[in-house]
Amino acid sequence: MSVRVWTQNTPCAILSLPLQRGAEPPQVWADSAHAGQLVHWAGDRLWLTLRTVSRPRGARGFVILPRRWKVERTIVWLMKARRNARNYERLPQRSEAHLNWSLITFMARCLALKRRARPQSHQKVQWVLPTSASSA
Repeated sequence: MSVRVWTQNTPCAILSLPLQRGAEPPQVWADSAHAGQLVHWAGDRLWLTLRTVSRPRGARGFVILPRRWKVERTIVWLMKARRNARNYERLPQRSEAHLNWSLITFMARCLALKRRARPQSHQKVQWVLPTSASSA
């Protein structure tokens, strides 16, 4: 959904999308701007647990929020694919397909790296400090 079309009902439409496709997320994280009515609506209508991420009390300046950095990190990973960074697609379904393909590629790489054994050059080095008895 385009940012230009953002209205008061947009969060409700976005939250109901996974349920229309058959997915049932156990909980959803949202920005603190969506606290209040949306939390109750998601619980009553969609049976979703909507948790909001808010700034710590008394925080000044830049503060890393507990869940938000994971979302922004994932967006950075997705934008590494040129096709996602340069949006020339005319249909939102094609853009969504490219994002899904990028996530599949990313997860496949992560799984392949975990299964591969570490080479000898990357093993942890254990340093042994000389004791006073061995230095004499």
